[in-house]
Amino acid sequence: MNDTEAAIRNKITGASTVTTLLATTSSVFNAVVPDGYTFPVVVFNFQGGGDLNDTPRRAKEPLYQIKAISNVSMYQAGVIDAALDTLLRNATLTVSNWTNYRCYRESDIRYTELTPAGRYFYHSGGLYRIGISK
Repeated sequence: MNDTEAAIRNKITGASTVTTLLATTSSVFNAVVPDGYTFPVVVFNFQGGGDLNDTPRRAKEPLYQIKAISNVSMYQAGVIDAALDTLLRNATLTVSNWTNYRCYRESDIRYTELTPAGRYFYHSGGLYRIGISK
């Protein structure tokens, strides 16, 4: 999964259409946003999936959650999500030691989080299926 996750991060951080909307051009994180980090950010994480086992050739279709998080508004998170969707829909990812044959959005994610400290965080994104084979 490390190779796929590096490909996702590289695709996003290499796209100025997304990074110009973030707090910094490196505001893309795998799983967790560091404490005290400035928003908005993009977070991605593995959700499931794996080997297909339908041919002798090895193929995987992991599912990743990829979303924007804003502390300003759902609108801001949605604008970043739209840029992510344009970037990732039918995209070709460079996954080391694998051939990427598909990348598509399976479903949408959109919710508001209220922390115990009374801060609001707005999440907008999707679940992306990434097909890779050897």
